[in-house]
Amino acid sequence: MDTTIILLNNLRIGINEIIIQINALENINIIKINDLPLHLDIIKCLQHSIENLLNVFIYKIYIQHELKLLLLNTLEIEVNNLNITLKHCIEWYNNITNSSCFLCYIIKEPATVIEQKLNNSFQKIKPIIKDMIKLQEDILGSAIRIKHPILRKAWINIGGNQLNDNDISSNMLIQSLYIMLKEEENGTINKEVYCKKMIEDFVNYVDTLAGTEPDSRITINELCEVKITSDNCDSVKGLLGIKKQPDEQIINKIDLFYKPVKINNTFEILEKKFRGYGNNWPSKIACSFIVPEMLNYDLYGINIKCNANDQGFGGTGHAQIRYQVNEECYLGFSIWRDKYPSNKYEFTIGPDRVKIGDNINIWVCCPPWNSWSAILNDIKVEVIYG
Repeated sequence: MDTTIILLNNLRIGINEIIIQINALENINIIKINDLPLHLDIIKCLQHSIENLLNVFIYKIYIQHELKLLLLNTLEIEVNNLNITLKHCIEWYNNITNSSCFLCYIIKEPATVIEQKLNNSFQKIKPIIKDMIKLQEDILGSAIRIKHPILRKAWINIGGNQLNDNDISSNMLIQSLYIMLKEEENGTINKEVYCKKMIEDFVNYVDTLAGTEPDSRITINELCEVKITSDNCDSVKGLLGIKKQPDEQIINKIDLFYKPVKINNTFEILEKKFRGYGNNWPSKIACSFIVPEMLNYDLYGINIKCNANDQGFGGTGHAQIRYQVNEECYLGFSIWRDKYPSNKYEFTIGPDRVKIGDNINIWVCCPPWNSWSAILNDIKVEVIYG
């Protein structure tokens, strides 16, 4: 095991013991330490920093900063000393309460001496804690706010220049996740183009999570909206919703029988499950289908191609095409006639959001502003297996 991990693990164990001893001290009335609650808060803050740093090394995040092992070694010494002092204090209290000659212990070592020893030990740790917090900030930067371990690793791996930013370009996150996937697969990606597209689709999905229009910038708030589950927190594959990278790709096309769907700003609000920009807008289901099973193959997502238009004048980029998987609704894309003059669009429902047998609805959603409208037609659905 890496020396740094061993050292951080030892610190974690020592700090946990200190917290137990401090909690025991609160029940000893004969010793009066006014700052004991403050000391406990400081130790818990240190505990949090150690846990964050430990996670960095457990998940093998490449760190461009030199970890100050001297600081950690010094902290370990002071943590051990504080633990010894706390244990001595508890032992002293047990002696004076359980011994027939309790006065001997009080005369030999008065309560004021015990109190002074404890205060001295806490004072020695305080300045080191400031250095630890600074070390944590140097290593993690803004990423300390990202709860998901794989996304936190991807953010840190991007490099020091972005470490303290609050957002990064979607391309940088795509590149970082792809490199991590390649490392997971020992440098070999069987379907490189498709795997890149899966990552790109996932990042584009994240860009819709914080309630604002997608802008190709991924914010920490958006990353914090990604739910952590036991299936998605250990690898990029888990994050993407796949068990293994595809060896081959099989596409099952679904024939849909429907008419082009057009709505305008006066249409009723039917889709009420969407969260984020455009919720409670006029809406209508364009088509529905159930994800079919293909024997002996895993589902790797659903690709949807279509034509879409808004009203053709004035503003653009606000009418939306959404998709619903069972009870959850997501943004497929916004209609931008200046960016997509051909009116052709494509989006993917990743395997992290869909499984065999799920019910899928495709929604057309229009802003409630005068003269606005949205049209969807020529929908093609491809279910991808591997």
